[in-house]
Amino acid sequence: MLAAIFRNHRARVLLSMLVKALKHIAALCLPVFAANIIDSLSVSNGVFFTRPVILSIAASVIALAVNLICFWIDSILYHRFTRAVETGFKMAMVQKLETLSIRYHQNTQSGKVLSKLISDVQFIGILIYERLTDVLHLCIDVVFVILTALFRFPPMLLFYVVIVPAATLLIRSFVKPVLDSKAFMRKQTESSNAAFQEMLEMSQLTRSHGLQNTEYRRISREVLSVQEAANRYDRIGVWVNNVSYGGAQGFRIICLCFAAFLASRSYISIGTVVLFQSIFEMIIGSVQKVLDALPQITQGYDSIVSVGEILREKDIEQTGSRLLDEPVRGEISVKDVVFRYAPGDEPVLRGISFDIPAGSSAAFIGKSGVGKTSLLSLLLGLYAYESGSITVDGVELKDLDLNSYRRHIAVVPQNTVLFSGTLWDNLVYGLNYVTTAQVLDVLRRVGLQDLLDSLPDGLNSPVFEGGTNLSGGQRQRIAIARALLRDAKIILFDEATSALDEESERQVQSAIDAVMDQCTVILVAHRLGTLRKVDTIYRIEDGRAIPYDSYEQVLKEAGGEKALKDEYSIRK
Repeated sequence: MLAAIFRNHRARVLLSMLVKALKHIAALCLPVFAANIIDSLSVSNGVFFTRPVILSIAASVIALAVNLICFWIDSILYHRFTRAVETGFKMAMVQKLETLSIRYHQNTQSGKVLSKLISDVQFIGILIYERLTDVLHLCIDVVFVILTALFRFPPMLLFYVVIVPAATLLIRSFVKPVLDSKAFMRKQTESSNAAFQEMLEMSQLTRSHGLQNTEYRRISREVLSVQEAANRYDRIGVWVNNVSYGGAQGFRIICLCFAAFLASRSYISIGTVVLFQSIFEMIIGSVQKVLDALPQITQGYDSIVSVGEILREKDIEQTGSRLLDEPVRGEISVKDVVFRYAPGDEPVLRGISFDIPAGSSAAFIGKSGVGKTSLLSLLLGLYAYESGSITVDGVELKDLDLNSYRRHIAVVPQNTVLFSGTLWDNLVYGLNYVTTAQVLDVLRRVGLQDLLDSLPDGLNSPVFEGGTNLSGGQRQRIAIARALLRDAKIILFDEATSALDEESERQVQSAIDAVMDQCTVILVAHRLGTLRKVDTIYRIEDGRAIPYDSYEQVLKEAGGEKALKDEYSIRK
C-alpha cells in the first residue's frame, strides 16, 4: 500500500530523500572535521592558524550551511508530501466506502470506520513524516561509519560489525510484542468509539426509558477495556525504552574504552578517538531513536493494516454498465424474484412477480416484516436478488449502471435523513440546477410554506444534525420536497406519511397525487388515504405479491375500513 503511494509521489519522494540524506551527511561530517582540527593541532606545536585547521574550519562552516539549507528545503517538501499522503488516504477510503455494498455498511459499526478514517490516517502521516526519517538516518549512519572506519582504521570496522548487528537484533526483539499490544489496543479503541457513537444516537431512547445508569455501565466497560489495553501497551513501551537506553549507554562505554585502548597503544590518534566516539554516539543515538519510536512505528504500521481492511474489502456493490435509453419511461417488471439477506437464511421474497407500467402507481401493503421495504431496496439495486429478474424499461437491473439508474429515482424513506446545514442545503442536496422558484413551489405543494414563513432566514435558516430543531412532520415533508425536486421518473415512498398529522398528510397526499401522472410511483403504504388514487394495490404475503382489482376490493376483503386498519396498521 505504501509502495503505491510512494509511486504516485515518486519525484517528490526522491527529491525529499536526497535532501534529507544531504542534510544528515552534512551533520555527520562535522565530527570528521573536528577530528582533523584536533590532529592538526597535535602536530603543529600549538600553532592554531595552519592550513589544515583553516580548511577544516571552512569545511565545518560549509557543512553547517548545507545542513541548514537542506533542513529548510526538506521542511517544505516533506510537509507537503505527508499532507498529500494523508489526504490521499482519506480520499481513497471515502471513494472505497462509496463503492462498498449496503450490506457491508449495515454490518460494520460506523464508529469503527470513523476511527480508521481519522485516527489511523493521522498515525500513518506521523509514521511517514517522522519515523521513516529516523530509519533513513540510521541507514546513512551505518554506511558512514563503515566508510569512516575503512579510511581511518579498518580494524575498527570489526568492532562495528559486532556492535551494529547486536543493536539491530535488539530492535527486532521488540517488534512482535509491541505490534501485538498495539493491535489489541486499536481493536479496543475502535470498539469504544463505536459504543460512544451509539450512545449519542440512543440518547433520547435511553432517557425516555430511564436507562442512563445502564448505558453508563455499558460505556464504562468499554472505556475500562481501552484503559487496560493502553496500560499493557505502555508497560511494553517503558520496558522497550529502559532496555534501549541501558543498551545504548553500555555500547557507548564499550566503544570509548576500546578506542582509548587503541590510542594508548598509538594505533590511532586522539582526534580519531574523538571521531569514533562521536560517530558511534550518532549511530547509537539513531538506534535508540528508532527504539524509542518503535511504538509509534508499530502504531503507524498497525494503522496501515487497519486502513487496508477497508481498502482491500471485496464486498463491493455489483453494478453493470448499461444506460437506460432516453427518454426514461419508468416501466418496471419483476418476475419470480427470490431474495434472502444472507446464504442459509429463509427467503424474504419467494418468487414475487408484478408489472408496473410507465407513469402508473402501485402500492404495497402487508404486515410488518413481510418484505415491503426489502422490495424497495431491490428496486434501488441496494441488494442483489438470488434468482428471477427485475427490468426497468426492458433492461435487466443487474446490467444497469446503478449510479446512472439511480439519478432517475427519488426516494422518500421511512426515517428522514437530514444533515447539519441550511434548509436550502437539505432540499437541493446533489441538485445544482434547481432554482429558488422551483424550491418555493415544491415547499408550497407539500405544506411547508408556514414553516418557511416562520423561519427568520428563510431558506438559509439552519437545520441541526438529524433535523432535531424540526418536528417529525416537518422533517418528513422536507424529505418529500427533496424527492419532488429531483424531477425523477420513478419515485419510491416508504411509509412517507407515517409521521404526519391529518392536515399535513392531506397536503402531502395532494402533492403525491399531483405527480402520479408524471412518473412511476411506488408506495409502501400504511395509511388508508394513500391508497385511494393508486392504480394497483398489492398485498405482500408469504414473499409474493397478491394484486387487488381496486381500493374497494381491499376494503371488502379486509372486512371494512376498521378491519383493514387493524390488520395492516393503516390509519385514517
